[in-house]
Amino acid sequence: MEEATIEKKHDIPVIYKGIHIIKKYTRSGLHVRYDGQTIRHGIVICFLALFVIATNISDARALENVDFIDATPQVAQKIVDSVAPFTPVLNENSTQLAMSLDGSSNTYLEKPDVADTIKNPTSYTVQKGDTLSTIARNYSITVATLLDANGLKATETNSLKSGQTLVIPPYNTSTSLAWIDEVNKQKAIDDQKARETQEKKKKQLALSSGRNLPYRESSTTRQKAADDYSGYDGGGYGFSVPINHNGISRGVGRGHTGIDYRADVGTPVSAARDGKVVEITGGWAGGWGSSVVVDHGGGLKTRYAHLSRPDVSIGDTVSQGSIVGYSGNTGFSTGPHLHFEARVNGSVVQPF
Repeated sequence: MEEATIEKKHDIPVIYKGIHIIKKYTRSGLHVRYDGQTIRHGIVICFLALFVIATNISDARALENVDFIDATPQVAQKIVDSVAPFTPVLNENSTQLAMSLDGSSNTYLEKPDVADTIKNPTSYTVQKGDTLSTIARNYSITVATLLDANGLKATETNSLKSGQTLVIPPYNTSTSLAWIDEVNKQKAIDDQKARETQEKKKKQLALSSGRNLPYRESSTTRQKAADDYSGYDGGGYGFSVPINHNGISRGVGRGHTGIDYRADVGTPVSAARDGKVVEITGGWAGGWGSSVVVDHGGGLKTRYAHLSRPDVSIGDTVSQGSIVGYSGNTGFSTGPHLHFEARVNGSVVQPF
């Protein structure tokens, strides 16, 4: 019997296995009995071998033909037009699709601006007091959606301007919560700046009120005269109110040695009773600032502190009601006022 042959078009080992089966049963020298059973076996074996050969030839052709689509821009555009209605949030690019189909690119999808993909959006005019959170809640959408649709930063969630127009999508385009982290970071920065500003103000107040002691003490001036005035005999003080004031902010009490009369800078200050000027201070002066001390005799003295300027000289004799200076805000003072106090032998007393 002649050997079975097949045209070698595909170099696939399985094909040759089929051929080998035929050869095995048709090789010369093989003793074959031509009875009915042997013939039937031979026919079945040949049929199976041919089936294996035909199947592998078909698979080989399928593997060789991988270009199922003609990847031209025109064909790609038709595919894009067919897909677009079902993918409204994606931007299909026909050129990149063609590149993907012919194997020169791995992707053809580009993420578009969200604002360009929103279908049937509405608009909202920002009212006074609005925030993105309240607007999003009113329209049942997320803050992230509002941020994306309007190109806003997370740090702008609480800084909307009245009259500003916002795009309101009818559906959510994002559920991200990353904006919360951005808001918290910005709040931490703002809080830090506020603390720094507050500390700066405290330092400035301390400087203006004379808490910078080394500097203030070095600027102090003090003039004194002998306490030799005789007048007070230990009876009633007989003081008159030393200034035309706008009210009393603080009186004699724990931690405070006199009466603070609120008054504008430059308001005339007069002697509470007859006496002699025995001390005039300037600069810081222990917190008194510019002040005048009048000796009324018998150990009784009065001080007029935080003046803008004195109007007497050391050793002058003054009468009750005569001007000794003008009110101010010098020394340890937090606002324009006159500090008036009275002492007997150095101990604070109630003037009135």
